[in-house]
Amino acid sequence: MMYWKAARFRDTDWQARVLATDSPKEQKRVGNGTVGFTAESWDEVKSAVVEAGNIAKLSQNPHLGRKLLETGNRLLCEAASRDRVWGIGYTAKHAMT
Repeated sequence: MMYWKAARFRDTDWQARVLATDSPKEQKRVGNGTVGFTAESWDEVKSAVVEAGNIAKLSQNPHLGRKLLETGNRLLCEAASRDRVWGIGYTAKHAMT
């Protein structure tokens, strides 16, 4: 996602930095530095970017896709206290209470 965020704003330096990282946490930190970023422009495409990324990930890893399907109709969410776009706004500890 962060790679495509940088691509949206034609920030090739940040694209390369995102690709050079190994951890999603570090990719998020690096991606948040995208030069020229505007929320309005990113909001236009972010859901499609994440959907395409998830489809690619699950297509390349059938085992992971099966694990996701095994969750049935359960609500899946990220316990991220500082992320109200992709997270639920709570830590894992507080989400369980």
